[in-house]
Amino acid sequence: MSVSVFGTTIIIVSSYKRAAEIFDHAQKNTVYSSRPYLAFTGELIGFGQTMALLPYSPESRNARKFFQKELGSKSRVQNFYPQEEQLAVSFIRGVLDTPDDLVEHIYQYAHSTI
Repeated sequence: MSVSVFGTTIIIVSSYKRAAEIFDHAQKNTVYSSRPYLAFTGELIGFGQTMALLPYSPESRNARKFFQKELGSKSRVQNFYPQEEQLAVSFIRGVLDTPDDLVEHIYQYAHSTI
């Protein structure tokens, strides 16, 4: 049995044995390994090419490898602490100087940390 929810087909398996067979097969086959298609997030907002939404492919594997290499350890993440601290200080100074522009300061800080 299957149902369609917001354009995504969901297969309902009522047998544990059949579900186990599909799961075992899926671990050997990449057909079932892709992420669900999220039209709103991917297309309308424009995040379709972000690592979290890339469909399973050589491109997504390379992105995950790069991410793990660059940010996969505590010591690598700690390299960004000085920049983060500088951006936080800049954010606080901006809010103190022009508190009426708080929303703009939040946007600027969020964009600068990505």
